[in-house]
Amino acid sequence: MTAPHNYTSTCVTSPDGLIITCNTITATRKTANAIAGYIMKKNNEAADKDKFKKDYETKTNLHVTLNNITSNSNTKPIIRSNTNVNSNISIQEFLRTVTQNFKGLRNLYELEISNCELNAETLRIILPYLLTDYLNVLKLENASITDDGVKEIADVLATNTSLTELSLKKNNIGKNGAEVLAAALAKNKNHKITSLVLDTLQIGKNASNAIQKQLKTIPTVSNKYGAIKRVNPRTNINWSGVSAQLTSQENILPATATAIATAATTAPAAGGRRRTRAKKHRHFKRTMRR
Repeated sequence: MTAPHNYTSTCVTSPDGLIITCNTITATRKTANAIAGYIMKKNNEAADKDKFKKDYETKTNLHVTLNNITSNSNTKPIIRSNTNVNSNISIQEFLRTVTQNFKGLRNLYELEISNCELNAETLRIILPYLLTDYLNVLKLENASITDDGVKEIADVLATNTSLTELSLKKNNIGKNGAEVLAAALAKNKNHKITSLVLDTLQIGKNASNAIQKQLKTIPTVSNKYGAIKRVNPRTNINWSGVSAQLTSQENILPATATAIATAATTAPAAGGRRRTRAKKHRHFKRTMRR
């Protein structure tokens, strides 16, 4: 593991440079600029790798974690006039500085921001930067998010078409917040979210089921004729307080299911060709006897 320079936190990257983990971050302007610059640099390196890949090859994915962000600032959340690089800044200003360039990061696949305070105002500022056209996985965990903050998330989910997984566990989200999320997903028919993790003991069974109905399903090929089944997305439903993963299988859209059934009925039965050859051989023998 290698550590980037000029950090007032513990930041490490994987040997291939695609997993960046920053822990115990003190919010200063210098730290924010250093982390932002380092993430952009690694994204550019990943993009350079993709230049030599074929169209069918998997894109090089960048995973970023910002964990345990603290601030010693007693100032208001946003003070842009203070340009001292060593000055303490709020968590809100820190995240705005780090994330404001994320919209151009085509290889940023997963982002986790955890163990810090994300109030509704902070979410309103940073979410437009976070939910880009390329980010697939977003984890905002143990971040003191309330139902008011969820409304900000829902506003963006109503139009987002890139996110596939969202984790909001260990927050202060109740039934009302969960219902707002379900309504946002129902409004956005083009969303791609297959996994939404919440603390279901806080939101209740009805709200949990409402969200589950709105999640997309994952198709998987199941046999040689191309019959496809879909697996119901993961949810966090368990009324004893322990996380559980629920899955179910069902046929996909009727039109596709009909096409698959037609292919299966028209496909030759096992051993059919051998019986045809045997029949021709018997006919040939009868002809020779005549």
